[in-house]
Amino acid sequence: MKTLLLAFAVSMLVFLSSCAGGRAQAQERVLDCDVVFEYHAIPNDSITVLVDKTLRLHTGKTLPGAFYPLLISVRRADDMDIPVSTEVVSDDAALLQLLQKRYPMLKTIGVVIGESAASDPSFNQQMALTPILTMTRRIEGAQVLVFHEKDGEIISMETVKE
Repeated sequence: MKTLLLAFAVSMLVFLSSCAGGRAQAQERVLDCDVVFEYHAIPNDSITVLVDKTLRLHTGKTLPGAFYPLLISVRRADDMDIPVSTEVVSDDAALLQLLQKRYPMLKTIGVVIGESAASDPSFNQQMALTPILTMTRRIEGAQVLVFHEKDGEIISMETVKE
């Protein structure tokens, strides 16, 4: 009986540490991305906010034909209420140009699916990825990583393969 309990305890410890390792690795990898697109359910919002290397998009951008134009409001992390500049991006080429201007070594693109986005019935992850993957095809050697967020923390990661 003791052996069975010990084996169970060891297997649970291995299971929990492998889950924690995956979460920790995902949290590290999102920080390594050159740019991150974050999807969140934000009612009545039409502006995409760019802070540092993160573009916050609302789930309405995943509806067919709704991704462009992007109205990107650039903000400083120390005072997010005051826009630094505003860019209107009309297509993949313009978005790529804007991103490569800001992030010249652009290779790793992260996409965070926020908890609120995942629970939005109109949200479709594949539709969210489509414009990003289309743009990324123009970057030689680029990779797209998808992260899932819960309670404000990254909990998982997957590499998108086309």
